[in-house]
Amino acid sequence: VYNIYVQDNEVYVVGYPTLNGCYWKLSDRNESLVQVPALNWSNDIFVSGADVYLSGNKEQIARYTKNGTAVDLTTGTGSAYCSVIFVSGSDIYTAGGEEGPDGNYVAKYWKNGNLTNLTDGSNDTNINAIFVLNEKVYIAGTDGDFPLLWQDDKLVKFPKEGAANGVFVVDRPK
Repeated sequence: VYNIYVQDNEVYVVGYPTLNGCYWKLSDRNESLVQVPALNWSNDIFVSGADVYLSGNKEQIARYTKNGTAVDLTTGTGSAYCSVIFVSGSDIYTAGGEEGPDGNYVAKYWKNGNLTNLTDGSNDTNINAIFVLNEKVYIAGTDGDFPLLWQDDKLVKFPKEGAANGVFVVDRPK
């Protein structure tokens, strides 16, 4: 199990017990396993109304699915993955990485499929979380052994070794 999402009285759990991406949908009435053959691996889930979004990959291609239909983010020329997904209104935010020429993963994020490179590949970078509030994008990850946080494209690199595995932002009244 990689992540959960709760909407109304339904719980969605993402993981991969098979050769495909999948998620479980749990409600008061039943529990079901939904296979997503468009993904080899799924890591994150977001539910918006009746739409279920999964992040993951197929072969070397970073992609996400909406209700099982794949949307490719990379071409497959290098190993890539889409590790996180967030939906805000009609905008779909995803992030992950793609292997660079020296073997390190370059952190990337996409808004509606439009790419922004977050790192240059000089260190191996992993993206672990994404959150959007008031059109600001927050992305948490790890660069080598150091936790990172991007607010939009502005990077904060924390001075102690560790990992940033989640991000949640609260809009408090002033």
